[in-house]
Amino acid sequence: MTNRVKVEILGSSYTITTGEDDSYVQSLAQEVNRAAETLQQNDPRLSVNDTLALVALVSADNFRKSEEAADNLRGQLTEYLEDASRARMELSDLRRQLDAAKREIERLSRHAEMEEKLGGGFRP
Repeated sequence: MTNRVKVEILGSSYTITTGEDDSYVQSLAQEVNRAAETLQQNDPRLSVNDTLALVALVSADNFRKSEEAADNLRGQLTEYLEDASRARMELSDLRRQLDAAKREIERLSRHAEMEEKLGGGFRP
């Protein structure tokens, strides 16, 4: 569903057609206004266009850095999942080895019992 949202940025009104909620779009406009006002306080000589161009540049920089951070996290997550998979396979292998060792201990124990009953004359 498309929604028409009216926002004000640095004194100018804009109507945005979007699928986003009104409050979300208003919060974005507030974010832009805060960033623009901060830039204008730091340099009152900036025109509205220059201010908004700088806000756009900072926003694009933040977006790119966020994308890079997300890519990095996805890569780390992939590595962790691969490590966990290897650890599960190793655990499974170790459990098989443990079961085999238990069976061998049981076999040797039965053998020792049999040898003891037969007086030591029994050899496998």
